[in-house]
Amino acid sequence: MRDGLKVHFQTAPPRYKRAQQDCKNPVEKEQVVKKLKKVRERRYIAEGYVVSLTAFFPVEKGDDNIQMVYDGSVSGLKDAMWVPRFVLPTVNTHLRAVEEQTFMADVDVGEMFLNFVLHEEPRSLSGVDLTCFFPSADGATVWETWQQAAMGL
Repeated sequence: MRDGLKVHFQTAPPRYKRAQQDCKNPVEKEQVVKKLKKVRERRYIAEGYVVSLTAFFPVEKGDDNIQMVYDGSVSGLKDAMWVPRFVLPTVNTHLRAVEEQTFMADVDVGEMFLNFVLHEEPRSLSGVDLTCFFPSADGATVWETWQQAAMGL
């Protein structure tokens, strides 16, 4: 099993269990369900033991689309965590490698952080309440956890 990116805690881990708010607009809710379904199918979010919840909300993207914002700060998780810093390249470091006859491509790294497996310890602290969006047949709460290092964590 992969260990994942190790997270250290500066303060006591949170115990936040406020239910996720439902969308009032049915069109927006349909869009949110579609986005959540995508991250569940990719197993970025999956079943797991939940100690504390995070939150999410949609933001308009263009005229007929949304972008999901996953909020690790609402519970205090983001403030409690400390992760060793790693440097991302800048345009200056990139240009040092550019020479005549160099080929380049534009790569969207919007989901880059989802390539990093989240260490087991913070998984239970990064729960997601999906009850309003994927209700269970018996009416039980549907809580899952982030498995990857989500944006906002």
